[in-house]
Amino acid sequence: AVDPAWGHASAAVVTALEQEDLPRLLLDALRTVGPFERACLFVYRGQANPIHVYDSFATPAEKQGLINYTDSTYVLNPFYAAYQRGLQPGVWRMRALAPDGYVKADLVESYQATAAAGEEIGYLTHGWPAGMEELCLALGLPDGECGEISLSRRTVEGGFSDADVAAFEAVLPFVAAVFARYWRRARQRHLASTQESAADAAFAGFGGSLLSPR
Repeated sequence: AVDPAWGHASAAVVTALEQEDLPRLLLDALRTVGPFERACLFVYRGQANPIHVYDSFATPAEKQGLINYTDSTYVLNPFYAAYQRGLQPGVWRMRALAPDGYVKADLVESYQATAAAGEEIGYLTHGWPAGMEELCLALGLPDGECGEISLSRRTVEGGFSDADVAAFEAVLPFVAAVFARYWRRARQRHLASTQESAADAAFAGFGGSLLSPR
């Protein structure tokens, strides 16, 4: 049986297909399928830095963690590596994409991350919430791009069950179609925003090793 909450939430998504607020409403709909504590949306495009689309991260430190991810540690991410190998659309547990020993400690030290044996993927991006288990919804997009909706729960609370995975798989066709429709209109806006952010960061750090604070 379809949960009435999903029916109402998905209807709100459909009415907002052309609006900037759609990613938030899409996450609201997904919460009726199964609870999660954190969520973020990215689009991967070849070997370029991922585009940050939306997130529900709460603190300034966590927001900085997102920046560290898109600037640096995305190259360590098992999802990104799987995308480079031709990952198919679907619902994926992060640990299924990250076999034991996936990341070497000496490699992690070259990025904005710290090796952490207790983490699901063996490391933690600086600022990223610790002790989380991730479920990834991979969304096929035109021209070889791939959308990712990453949902996180605390590992100590049990993570995601097989029933959870099945429930998200059941709504994946709707989610993928909605996001693809949204992305056709929003892509250029997000690309422009990403380029501006990179330029701002470059100016902010320019000459830092040569100039005085003044």
